Amino acid sequence: MEESARRFARRVLLLHGVLLLVVITLVIFAARDVYQHSRDQAIEQAKSRQMLLATQTARGIEGFYEGILADLELLGSNESVQPTTRRFDRPDDLRGGRLREGRIAGMPPFGPMLWNQLSRRVVQLFSYDKQNKHVFLIGSTDDSINTETLARESEAWLAQVDQPSISQFIRLPGLGTNMVCVPHRLDPRRMLVAVVAVPEIEARFLNNLNADKATAAFLVDETLTAMAASSPQLVGVKLDSFDDPRISALATHYVEGALSGSEVLEKSSYLGNTRLWPSIVAAMPIKAVNKKWQLFIASPLQDIDRVVGSMFRKALLWAGFVVVSITAILVSSSIQLIRARLRTERVRHEALTKELNQARQIQLAWLPDTAQLRGAIDIAGVNMPASHISGDFYNWFELPDNRTVVTIGDVTGHGMSAAFLMATTQLLVRSTMMRIGDPARCLEEVNNQLCTQAFNGQFVTMLLCVFDPRRGEVEIATAGHPAPLFHDGTRFKLLEMEPQLVLGVESATAFPSLKIKLPETASFLLYTDGVPDCLSATGERFKVARLTDALADHPLEASGFLDKVVAASNAFRRGRALADDLTLVAVHVRPAAQTQSPN
Repeated sequence: MEESARRFARRVLLLHGVLLLVVITLVIFAARDVYQHSRDQAIEQAKSRQMLLATQTARGIEGFYEGILADLELLGSNESVQPTTRRFDRPDDLRGGRLREGRIAGMPPFGPMLWNQLSRRVVQLFSYDKQNKHVFLIGSTDDSINTETLARESEAWLAQVDQPSISQFIRLPGLGTNMVCVPHRLDPRRMLVAVVAVPEIEARFLNNLNADKATAAFLVDETLTAMAASSPQLVGVKLDSFDDPRISALATHYVEGALSGSEVLEKSSYLGNTRLWPSIVAAMPIKAVNKKWQLFIASPLQDIDRVVGSMFRKALLWAGFVVVSITAILVSSSIQLIRARLRTERVRHEALTKELNQARQIQLAWLPDTAQLRGAIDIAGVNMPASHISGDFYNWFELPDNRTVVTIGDVTGHGMSAAFLMATTQLLVRSTMMRIGDPARCLEEVNNQLCTQAFNGQFVTMLLCVFDPRRGEVEIATAGHPAPLFHDGTRFKLLEMEPQLVLGVESATAFPSLKIKLPETASFLLYTDGVPDCLSATGERFKVARLTDALADHPLEASGFLDKVVAASNAFRRGRALADDLTLVAVHVRPAAQTQSPN
């Protein structure tokens, strides 16, 4: 009998081992597929974002040059323009880049007006006579540029200009420039020439992109020369000099064909001594007068891999939990077939206790840490379950635009089913807010997702707040959750909000949001219904009134809010066990002056 039991146990263990191997193999392949699919989606989103940035920036550069050209054509074609060919020989003819209007003989009558129009966009403006090669300086903001030398070096190009044109990229000492030239309508031998400093283009359109360490922008002319780049040492370098011939070919393809599109470069490359990391590159052509330039915007792939990798590690954690659970079940089942009922019941009880403890630890790991936040938001939270597993949850995280999302919710019931619904809801909220950034639309989308799943009649209440300290406002949306307490500078009071339907009941439900302008210092207290519903030893409810009374002496830190409320609740209950989970989140928005770092 004992030998037979051993043989039976060996067969069961062998069968269960094979099943476990199959499960692990499937999990590995599924995890790999999920990772690749998530990465592809993230890359496509990054491509769309970069193409939008490239399009907007390219149109801005085009408009910049078209504006200069329009001013030159409008005032330079005036029939009354009769400039002399006299040069400025005296250094006092100019004062700080402006002419002394009406005091210099032979100056074009339109000169001061035209210079006033262009002085903030160009560094120099002069008239050029192709016949006698005379230069008439109208205005300048950069004394380091020798106008006559510039005209002499560009003499061949100026001689053949017969229509509005832009010159090639001209590399001056410490300054990259090009010239916008417009022939006079009545006398083609005379031309107006505006010298544009490429650093002005960078300051207006590219510096905001290059200031972001995750983004780099390049402005390339038709000869593949970088007129502007994220690294100063790359200015003037030709993009066909990459070590990787494929990248050089792609740059040539986009520039020569004046094409738009995006590419994923999986390997790093070198341009001169500068290393370019694996990245996503968006290309957008720029049509400026007679030139066809190209704008390239690149962002490193490591940012996408870091985000996707973080999500993948969380997925692997849950996959590992499933594998461990299956292993425990298989081992437990084999033991149950061999040992007596009492031993089986004891093992089952121990396994259940262990799973509950593990589930609580996992649930605690879901709760956020204040170290994740920075800036003007001070947040603290507390979760006290009525049993091993809590159906309440809270979370906070930052959006890509530096707004802070704070959410609190309550799942009906207790135990594992409520915990799993809570985890599902948290994942949906975080992923949805990261994608759309709107609290009302987020609740609608999460509600639609929950309504497609069967949770045995369970539902979720939720309050979703998006804080924007820079604009001094908060946007709040609720789905059947108690309204928060708001400190308006004098006292805590209940925020008036329209009650809405809970999540997971009806898919076609709209959830409006409430936007509030914040005072200089604002505080919020978010809570679940377990707070006002906790009972004293005599069965009396705590109620919201006692909650506001507990905060009459307004503390300056979020953790202070929680300490006062928890202390008041414990004193009110006098040792009575919680009938429902008790969850609180305190938010304190500090004044902007307190968050500025010293110079």
